[in-house]
Amino acid sequence: MKPERWIADGVAFLPVNLQGLGDVTRLYYIDGQEEICEVPVQHFFADLTQIFGIDASLMRKRYGRLLGKSQLIPIPFSYEWTLLPLKVRSPIGRQSCYGWFLAQEIQRIEEVERLQTHVFLTGGHRIPILHPAHTIRERIRDAMVVQYQFQLLHQRISQAKERNLPYSPPM
Repeated sequence: MKPERWIADGVAFLPVNLQGLGDVTRLYYIDGQEEICEVPVQHFFADLTQIFGIDASLMRKRYGRLLGKSQLIPIPFSYEWTLLPLKVRSPIGRQSCYGWFLAQEIQRIEEVERLQTHVFLTGGHRIPILHPAHTIRERIRDAMVVQYQFQLLHQRISQAKERNLPYSPPM
């Protein structure tokens, strides 16, 4: 399974255990559809980072310092595309318990009980999260800060290039 469709239309991907398949990834799309990808969430995330040419560990360090955190760091992939990790299940053994959500596609959150909140995504998806609502709001705020810093960094780079002498293509 290649993640190209998810890149174009995805809103979240979560780890799930399915009988006969084991630990796989459920993909959620903007049009309300869902799909199973027969690889663990970590592999799907790694495929995305390869396609975008991102070093996730360096991004975590960079933006973790900015946020003053070392875990659950949102990862910006482009100007309007930041993935946010949220706890969606209790792990069995060494399985991942975090799903990844496009921060921009979170429509609203609704606290169900103290440690369970529903996140509503574009496409009509309702995903139960094992965090209190205030923690999810904090994570969304972190994603917005990271996204803003990513945009500032890349804006400065493009401005620095524009300040150079005019470019004349070789003839």
